[in-house]
Amino acid sequence: MTDAPRPKGKYVYPTWITKLLAGENKCWYSAWFKAAFQYEKRPDDPARKDFFAEYNVRHDTIVRHRALELKLEGWNLKVEKEGSFRVRGGNGVISGIPDIVAMRGEEALIVEVKSGKPRQSDHWQALLYVMLLPMDWLRGFGTVRGEVAYRDQTVDVRPLKAEEKEKIGAALRLVTGPDAPVAVPSKVECGYCDIANCQFRYPELEGSAGGMF
Repeated sequence: MTDAPRPKGKYVYPTWITKLLAGENKCWYSAWFKAAFQYEKRPDDPARKDFFAEYNVRHDTIVRHRALELKLEGWNLKVEKEGSFRVRGGNGVISGIPDIVAMRGEEALIVEVKSGKPRQSDHWQALLYVMLLPMDWLRGFGTVRGEVAYRDQTVDVRPLKAEEKEKIGAALRLVTGPDAPVAVPSKVECGYCDIANCQFRYPELEGSAGGMF
């Protein structure tokens, strides 16, 4: 018999909600559940071991190259865990680790690195960092902007608009709130979700290994 998930203090990672904000995913229940409970995770798919290894190498290479470029331009850098943040809201905490935070004078640049094809969720992740880091240790800068660095290009992230700030706030209130959103199971999303014992899992995927996790 599988143990029931244990409640925890509400805790959110940005990657749980970026695809939801971008409209690429639909199941807000998954993010709410992860924020609310300690849960058993599905195992990684052994067939994707080589993919994960290659992904990590590509990602780390882009981080190193972009960090070197910024350093040569005179920026002071915090790379990966050095730039981690933690922001407490009314119902819980959101915490994340930007790939690069560059600082020069009164300007800060937050760089999110992606080694896959460009997606709108990449921009939402950078926007989350642009909004949240000034609430933690990145205070007092006149300008805080974001960019997404890919293998073959670097794309500036649009300035954070008031309606996008409210959309992020609403998303965080939803996933840290007391009431579970309606689950929206699908073959694709459930295939990539790491919750081992979700009662709403797409039927064809019951008992299968994880996708991208």
